[in-house]
Amino acid sequence: MRILFCKVPWMKYYQGIAAEGVSVEDIAADHKHGFETMNFLPISVMDETGNMESELLPGYYETKTMADGKSSQTKIQNINGCSHFTKEALIDNVLVVWCANKNGGATNVVGWYKDATVFRNYQSVPINLEDGTVQEKLYNIIASAEDVLLLPESERDNGIWNVPHKNSKKGNPFGFYRSNVWYADETEAREFIKDLLYHIEHYSGKNGIYKEEE
Repeated sequence: MRILFCKVPWMKYYQGIAAEGVSVEDIAADHKHGFETMNFLPISVMDETGNMESELLPGYYETKTMADGKSSQTKIQNINGCSHFTKEALIDNVLVVWCANKNGGATNVVGWYKDATVFRNYQSVPINLEDGTVQEKLYNIIASAEDVLLLPESERDNGIWNVPHKNSKKGNPFGFYRSNVWYADETEAREFIKDLLYHIEHYSGKNGIYKEEE
């Protein structure tokens, strides 16, 4: 299975600053660009007649900044089964697992995009904000709203959603290391991935993307 883990800052809704109930200054202190704050905000795609055709979620995780100041690429060829995609601009059918840690604690799954498209380089899309303004959002992952689930905050602390960090001193040979992306390509990670996929497929709780459900 194609799977990718991406780390973003901890938020409750990921539907914009206003939805979080905090000030712009508070968000700016922890979010370099702020694009992560809208990772679970659906955008409407209209057909030629002006009617809504579908809803998409453009997701963003921050890649490393290189010495020349440019952003590095997402190495889609490192995703399981994609080693031959060395020049392609994108790859489809990826399960993207969004992760975050709260107040410096353990890293937990906060949600996922099933059947997502992952781009090698950042893309851009205009987002209509609640205050009537339009903001250009960068993204490097996109999925249909029907394939997206955000875990409510109360669910994320459940131990089944813990995601490891690679640490040789502690004897852990797999997990996030020094970047916001983990390709989960280590042989030792297979059992962890198998268990996590089981929990994702059998999750029957609320979807935090619908705030009225909480």
